[in-house]
Amino acid sequence: MKSLLVASSEVMEMEVNIKSNMDYLSDVIVYCRELSSEKATERKKSLEKLKNLLHKKSVINSLDYNSQHGREKVRERNALTWDDIIREVHSYVYLETQLLQKGKEPQSATARSSREKKKQEIGGVFKFVVKQAENRGPRLRASQLIRQITEVLRDEFMLVAYGLDYSSVLLKNVLTVRKYCSEIGEKTWHDLITLFCKLFGDPDCGLDKILLSRIIHSLISAAMVRCDLRPKKLLAFFTNVFKDIRTEKRFAVIEHLISAVNTFVLSIAQNSRAQVCKFGESICINMLYLWENRPSNTLKEEILVFLRTQMAAHHPGGVRRDQIGSFAHDWDDWQSLLRKLYELFYTDLQQQNNRTRFSASSKDTNLPENYLELIVDICNQLFLENVSSIDVTQISTQQGPGTKKRRLESGWCYVLEFLSDRDQHLQMIPWIQLVTRFLEKYPKNFPQEQVAPYLATIANQLGDFKRCVSVHQAEDSAYRLLTSMARQQLVIEQELWNLFLPSVTRPSSSAVQFLNSYLTLYKIPEHYRNHLTSLLAQSLEGEEKNYPLRKQLLDWVFPERSQCLNISAGMASEQRAEPWEISPLVVLLLLKNQSDVPNRCCDFDKNAGGSYYTNLEQLFLQSSNEFEIEKDILKVKPISMCSINVSLLNELYKSVLRLFKEKTTILEEVTDCDLNHLESLSWYICMIGNFIVWSVRYKVFHEGELTDGECVKCMKVLLRKFGRNVKLVAAQENCSSSLRILTNLQRTFLPDEELNSDEEYSVALRLRSLVPACVIEEFMNIVVEKNKKANGNQSFAADKSHIIHGADDFDDFDMEDSTQHTEDQDDDFMDDGFAESQGSEATETHGHGV
Repeated sequence: MKSLLVASSEVMEMEVNIKSNMDYLSDVIVYCRELSSEKATERKKSLEKLKNLLHKKSVINSLDYNSQHGREKVRERNALTWDDIIREVHSYVYLETQLLQKGKEPQSATARSSREKKKQEIGGVFKFVVKQAENRGPRLRASQLIRQITEVLRDEFMLVAYGLDYSSVLLKNVLTVRKYCSEIGEKTWHDLITLFCKLFGDPDCGLDKILLSRIIHSLISAAMVRCDLRPKKLLAFFTNVFKDIRTEKRFAVIEHLISAVNTFVLSIAQNSRAQVCKFGESICINMLYLWENRPSNTLKEEILVFLRTQMAAHHPGGVRRDQIGSFAHDWDDWQSLLRKLYELFYTDLQQQNNRTRFSASSKDTNLPENYLELIVDICNQLFLENVSSIDVTQISTQQGPGTKKRRLESGWCYVLEFLSDRDQHLQMIPWIQLVTRFLEKYPKNFPQEQVAPYLATIANQLGDFKRCVSVHQAEDSAYRLLTSMARQQLVIEQELWNLFLPSVTRPSSSAVQFLNSYLTLYKIPEHYRNHLTSLLAQSLEGEEKNYPLRKQLLDWVFPERSQCLNISAGMASEQRAEPWEISPLVVLLLLKNQSDVPNRCCDFDKNAGGSYYTNLEQLFLQSSNEFEIEKDILKVKPISMCSINVSLLNELYKSVLRLFKEKTTILEEVTDCDLNHLESLSWYICMIGNFIVWSVRYKVFHEGELTDGECVKCMKVLLRKFGRNVKLVAAQENCSSSLRILTNLQRTFLPDEELNSDEEYSVALRLRSLVPACVIEEFMNIVVEKNKKANGNQSFAADKSHIIHGADDFDDFDMEDSTQHTEDQDDDFMDDGFAESQGSEATETHGHGV
């Protein structure tokens, strides 16, 4: 009985709510009709009542339902929608406007203020209703909304009175909604663009140009993906706008206009190349003027996009003026613009040199990607044979006969001269970047007679760099240049190997990457000697008297403390290569023929400057009967069999094992363990683990041929030591040392997708099994605590043991007993699938691995 009473009351309550909602909607209909009353007072009262009702949640929900499902699905014939309300509001705006127009222009300031306030109130009504309708998603018809907006903007009086409100609605409530944009037809898009371009050029329209430029940009961005825009009219509009752009003092207006230009030009470039080139040649000088007047970073980036598009349209694939595929509306004008662009870049670098000359910081010395790509394209056009200077007509704000000419140094000889200056380490970084990217992008256009001088200069600079942070970036750029030269098969002088001595340079990341690339492309000069290594070889006895280049490089990678440069420990840590970068290099030095293995250590992307421009240039070349951009396929020269003695490779391999064991012993004997010590432990764990995987990958030995198992033994000892002190990492998990430790461990145990064979997978499983369970336990505790702090999820902690025991790849032995039975466990370890090889047989097998 009680449940029946409750149900009955609920039904009655629902009926009351429905009746109440119906009454509210009936009131809304009445007030909407009264908005068209001939009496201004009635319109005003009805508007206030309508606003109050449109704040009620029940009314909003009913209007949303009616608007979403349509009248055909609603029982009541007079169901009200948001479109109906907007229509009545539009009529109200017209009536109020007529009333304003009939009134006389007020004379007093108070009357004028009241009149302006009235205009704002009228325009605000439309804005309010649109906002109420769209707070929960689009509820209106785009066609009706846009028709009402354009009617107001085309009326001279209403444009001044309400144009700001209606334009804001279009920008924020229409053009940002995908549903509305998809409902707009092609003719409407063209009409809207034409309307706002006309308003932008009308100084009396009363609308702010920042708002107009934003709307033009948004209209073009939305329209270009839904219809074909007409190039002729829009290009004419932008040409006229940018002819007078020097008078515009607000960068926000210029930014939106150039963004609109770039969006539009990129959308039509494929089908309107000639028009794009003519347009660029007509306004490019104004772009350069904007660049010279300290633009914002956003504006600079937009200018670079515009200029790169013009370079792609005029010189696709880097073709020069006299080659098939190039195009210009007026070659003389375009060549003059290229020289001005070179002056721009030349001046920028000179100013940058002055800023960094007395600075010890390397901040902001690198060139942005778009800027670098543009400079490379310009140099490709201007750095021709026997050209050492360029005459440039300087850019001036005043047109006329008073312009001056300036002669600038240019050409590869000038760049080489600048790079030879030993007092400008930081200043040379942009120039090294320029040469590097040029070699990557246009290798055949780099003069062959300049290869040897450039190599000698870079080698000398690398040898002369003082080991300080301020020139570390310059060193990276120099090694990247050497890597590019090696990849383009430019002859590398043997004197370059003088750099790789512990007393000259450190094994930085960029240096190691260069060697990794070089050794997979070229035959190593086995018998090369420099004066230092020759003296060292004379002091040795017996078999060790032979001191080949491979031995020199290994000593450079793992230098003795007495041989290192005199630099601080922190700085050395910053400049040392990562263990996962060094390990493949060490394995390469143990191979008989390194060039037989693929280069997986340093990827090279010729089209790094942007795939869109490459595709656009490809299309232009095809239309000129040049069917594809020249792609330089790396053709490695035939290499004869290596002449190094196999026994020498065995000795090198033994020396690497001795090094691993010595470092393991030293690290194991340390009693005062801190984070720095754990970082060293993790570094060598990662180094040895990656060495094992790369050795299997490069066929130095197979899964069952780990010589004496020394590498795995060392790794096992280091992991035990790490496990006994792993709580130090958890205690200071947010410091930089802890993050480096975790990164080293992460890179030690490669994920399955990075493993290329069953042998690699088997080795990876074995390495994972060496990790003590306490290490996994501690790391899981870190994850649990992080999760608790993030969202208070207590259930995750309960499932922690399941997660840990589910990690079948990892060992589960007791850490407390591990230190008491180290020798027994080392003996047992050799029975788990890795066959033990004996002495010289194992090393001989290794020597013939590849």
